[in-house]
Amino acid sequence: MSDAFDSHKITEWFRPKSALQRAQDSENHFVLRLVLLVVLFATIGAAGVLKVKRSTVGVRTAYDLVRTSDELRTQLDENRRLEAQLTGIKNPNLLRKEASDHFDMRSPTTGDQLEVD
Repeated sequence: MSDAFDSHKITEWFRPKSALQRAQDSENHFVLRLVLLVVLFATIGAAGVLKVKRSTVGVRTAYDLVRTSDELRTQLDENRRLEAQLTGIKNPNLLRKEASDHFDMRSPTTGDQLEVD
């Protein structure tokens, strides 16, 4: 019984089809191919968008790192300048020169000392 069923199914595959059946099969295959093609293009497009997004995120991160590095370099230069200025202020000779040039001050002499009781 199962042999007859299988042989019947096999002969059905090779039986000539009518023109109407061939047209319907062709239309079904066309729709299937069209859907598969759209899915393929959508998948490729989505993969391309993800690839571009991933690469632009990398570039954006690199630009952020460069900007942060520039800000750090600027801050370090400012710190060095301020440290140099502070060191110059601690130098007694420069202090004396700045006091006399900018503030018209003079160095104290022994007669300028006052004793307080």
